[in-house]
Amino acid sequence: MNYIRRYSAVLALGCSTLAIVSPAMAEQSMQDQGASADSGAIVVTARRKEERLMDVPAAISVINAETLMAKGITSPTQLTQAIPSLQQSSSGFGNSTPHFLIRGQRQQLEFMQSDQSVGVYIDEVVVPRQQGLNASLFDIANVQVLKGPQGTLFGKNQTGGAILFTSQTPQNDFGGYGSITIGDYQARKVEGAINIPITDDLQIRLAGQINRRDGYMHNISDDRYYGDTHTDGWRVSVHYAPGGAPIENWLIVAGSTQKELGALSKQFASTIGLPGVGTSGLFTLFGSPEGDALYTAAIRAQAASFGRWESGGVSPYQLPNGDNVDIKNFSVTNKTELHINDDMTLRNIFGYRYLESYQSANIGGVAGFHFIPGTTATNASASRLVLPVGPNGVPQPAGNIVCGPQSGYNCLAVGFYSFNYVEQRQISEELNLLGSMMDGKLDYILGGYYFREHGVQITSNFVPISHAPRIGIPQNEPANQSTAIFGQLTWHPVSTISVTAGLRQTWDKRETNARTVTSLRDYFPWSGGIIDADGVDATCALQDSPTTTLPNNTPGNPDNCLLSATAKFKKLTYTASVDWHPTPDTLVYAVTRKGYRSGGFNHSATLQSATNPTVLTPFNPETVTDYEVGFKSNWRFDNGMRAGLNVAAYYNKYKGSVAKIVKLEHAWRRLDGRNDDGFQVAPFPG
Repeated sequence: MNYIRRYSAVLALGCSTLAIVSPAMAEQSMQDQGASADSGAIVVTARRKEERLMDVPAAISVINAETLMAKGITSPTQLTQAIPSLQQSSSGFGNSTPHFLIRGQRQQLEFMQSDQSVGVYIDEVVVPRQQGLNASLFDIANVQVLKGPQGTLFGKNQTGGAILFTSQTPQNDFGGYGSITIGDYQARKVEGAINIPITDDLQIRLAGQINRRDGYMHNISDDRYYGDTHTDGWRVSVHYAPGGAPIENWLIVAGSTQKELGALSKQFASTIGLPGVGTSGLFTLFGSPEGDALYTAAIRAQAASFGRWESGGVSPYQLPNGDNVDIKNFSVTNKTELHINDDMTLRNIFGYRYLESYQSANIGGVAGFHFIPGTTATNASASRLVLPVGPNGVPQPAGNIVCGPQSGYNCLAVGFYSFNYVEQRQISEELNLLGSMMDGKLDYILGGYYFREHGVQITSNFVPISHAPRIGIPQNEPANQSTAIFGQLTWHPVSTISVTAGLRQTWDKRETNARTVTSLRDYFPWSGGIIDADGVDATCALQDSPTTTLPNNTPGNPDNCLLSATAKFKKLTYTASVDWHPTPDTLVYAVTRKGYRSGGFNHSATLQSATNPTVLTPFNPETVTDYEVGFKSNWRFDNGMRAGLNVAAYYNKYKGSVAKIVKLEHAWRRLDGRNDDGFQVAPFPG
């Protein structure tokens, strides 16, 4: 077994101060934060029950609706402006898929068998695929950021932390709000909500947002501006609590769409080529000194001509309507609480989510060049360019003609072009029992969790597309399943000291149903399937090997290019802490936690053979154990001012281990239960 260890120690310091407000405004502010009007304390749900932030032995940041508005935070990617130690990086396709980083833990792949290191939850339901998340931040009650491994209470184990989005719930009073925001780049956003109390037992809340902004990155190839915003979101929430019955139910149905041009990268001339290696050696496009010099000079001249907010190139995978991003989300959440008595509550949380996401981008950031029909890798030269050659023999950009069959020309697509299509469905079910006993000296939460997702994923590798190179198109119908049982106890031996211990046993199962096709000529997925119906030559990249018997897998026959396998992982994780309250508004604590991130299969792998079994060999699971000490304090002054200081220091220990394939299937199975002799893929959007 191979081990990888990484150790880190970081000191985090956070300080927050609240300004003087009138008593009425102060009470309203507390309520908006989910705070108790009696104590003025911010209430969080980091341990799956309502507690004062001051009582939780962990580093947590909380932002309420007022703070979101005051700081102009309109998308999850902007949370870094207000939360210490939270970082964010977008995918190569733009801000439509944010990736969060906490304490050095981040996972940036967008494949269905790669879980995030920092978990995202909306109304207590996990969101493992975060495409389109930016369309969900409206009518929010608060955002809680939990830092460090989450190894006990949360649905999907995380190694870095968790971000909890809580939407506003229906109230007993009729009311609502509306807002209009206008900014530069033709930015305009309309957001609003209305709260309708049908009866004393039944309330409904309707909320929605429309958000638009023009792009700011000029593409010289098609004269359009990329980096735009075009999102719509809606949510219907229902709360039902029949009078006299010890039961409450919340139903939340939500949806969103995102249709945008997407991101546009900039390519710098200094990044083209490697020392001693020409462009042909790097990209394998021409394989001749003449072609290499032509290609290198073209890219460098073009990159040098761009202004600060200019770039070039049009993705050949662009949707027919011209967009590069088309994302749809739909979710149903149902939460039921049965109050058995004053000290015991049974809670059930059910979640369903559907995602369809298509994203494409020109990662290289330079435009392509068109050649006359019949151009090949061996005869490509400046004389065969469709557009005239500029000064010093440098070809001019392709203009607004998109590379590919729709252009009518052979095309040299400069740089890196990529697309990623995901259609995903998930269900989750959590049942837990929480309460207290021994006259409040012992608090407990016991529960079980089940999660399953399946879908279709098709992507391209990060290689240039032209008439010359081969490009691998991996596709998969994966299925992921996670089952867990957990328990956590908190003992209060005296009123000022608490000791917490928790365990969670998780079992993960990963199924891969993979097919990888390598095309030999121009290939563009406009027909709605991986194999173009117009006769594009392709070959199967999944070859027979001594360890795999694949009677239907014939090299060179992509129609039977199928491999299936299953891997299982399991891990016991924990939480243990002790904390001391010298005063009600001061906390000193020490905590250790172990978090776990499941292994899986490498969706982008393009070759399966005896010497390189990349498709059927799962990647390693990860565990992170941390040790954290912290100090929290609040101060209240007679003039109404309040202040707080939180300090935390932590130490992370990272370990990876080798996975084991426990089952290898030779026959293809569809995940929806239908028998199928061939592989079918969902059509591309549009």
